[in-house]
Amino acid sequence: MTSRLQSRTLRIDPDRCSGHMSCVRVCPVEAIRAWHGKAEMLSGRCIDCGLCIRVCKSGAITPRQGSMPDLKRFRHTVAIPSPALYAQFGRDVTPAQIIAALKRVGFDEVADMTPACEAVLLSIQRMVQERRSEGPLISPHCPTVVRLIQVRHPSLLPLLAPVETPQEVMAQAIRTHRAKVLGLRRDQIAIFHITPCPAKASDLKYHTHHQASQLDGAVAISQIYGEVKRALASRESDMGNVQNGVSGPCLGWALVGGQGGSIETGNSIAVGGLESVIRTLEDIENGKLHDVDYVECRSCREGCVDGCLTVENLYEARNKLVHLIRRRGSQIDPTSPSVRDLTERSDLILSKPVEPRPSQTLDSDRARAIEKMQRMEDLCARLPGIDCAACGAPTCRAFAEDVVQGRVEEASCPLMLQQRLRKTVADLSAILDQLPRPPGGGEGEGKS
Repeated sequence: MTSRLQSRTLRIDPDRCSGHMSCVRVCPVEAIRAWHGKAEMLSGRCIDCGLCIRVCKSGAITPRQGSMPDLKRFRHTVAIPSPALYAQFGRDVTPAQIIAALKRVGFDEVADMTPACEAVLLSIQRMVQERRSEGPLISPHCPTVVRLIQVRHPSLLPLLAPVETPQEVMAQAIRTHRAKVLGLRRDQIAIFHITPCPAKASDLKYHTHHQASQLDGAVAISQIYGEVKRALASRESDMGNVQNGVSGPCLGWALVGGQGGSIETGNSIAVGGLESVIRTLEDIENGKLHDVDYVECRSCREGCVDGCLTVENLYEARNKLVHLIRRRGSQIDPTSPSVRDLTERSDLILSKPVEPRPSQTLDSDRARAIEKMQRMEDLCARLPGIDCAACGAPTCRAFAEDVVQGRVEEASCPLMLQQRLRKTVADLSAILDQLPRPPGGGEGEGKS
């Protein structure tokens, strides 16, 4: 692997890569190349959407999952499960049973995110109702969507609702309270988020809001699934007495439309899947959604329950959550003391705006950057413009950038190479035609 092969959350195995380039074509930010028949990733461009994992036929692209943390190293350990976890173990297994199983896996405490989810939703509802400026508020709770806006649509950053994620709000509240009650230092309490996607895992280290994460690590649902399933089976006889506490609004957080369905937002829309999200963001930029108050965007087409680190069949998992929400209701109880306490916390609202994360510039020197841009434009004018990806880049323009940056040679474009060969053959033919014929040639050659 070269230094270009860098991703915060994804790993590419060159031995397994078949060079089909499905990942090159599907990446929404043109972060992947296949210059030498093997997938490679440009450093700093990945937004952790996981689309490449889904389309890789050879299984060469996998998330960078660390091993299950050694919980015994910490004085007090807490798990904060994504609501998507509650949909992974069959329709008859309740959220409370899953929480009990997580404790048997080794966590000292498992935190239900209900208070944080509902406090964040109430804050968004208030922002929508008080909003006076142009453009809809955009949900900031899918890290992939936030990174997409940072890279491709920075003009929309002021429209992101300035609220923290529920897992961060919950982690901060737990750390503060448990340190006081248990008499521990804050760094003696380890809090882990059980996540359905690589984007939420990388957000712990590279927080999109540019604030330090309150979480100490992330555990993929697929990573802990087997241990939880065994823990569920080992105590099957006493599961019926466990009470359910996770609320409908919290469970709805894992589904597209779950946020808007729990709050009074006027005219809100929910969008799932990156292709649809990109079109919607472009519509917002073009002023087409000026009558919409709130836009809930999810990079996965069905929401977190569709994350690439989940296990259960998507539609079975979705049906389970819908069933649970129907039974528990989708309305928030604003009088709940825990919800009210979190709603009033100062750290619920972001103190700093999310900043742009523009794509890498052509050169740090402005004059050289302008010169490279001109070379790119000249090369683009000569390229076929069909975006066939045969060169290993997703588009002709991306290939032109690779050429001016010295990553590949211009001859790497098969069609341009073919054109050069044809021109060379034509030039050689023209030269041969102009050469004098050898003496004695002609029709009578060889006759006596």
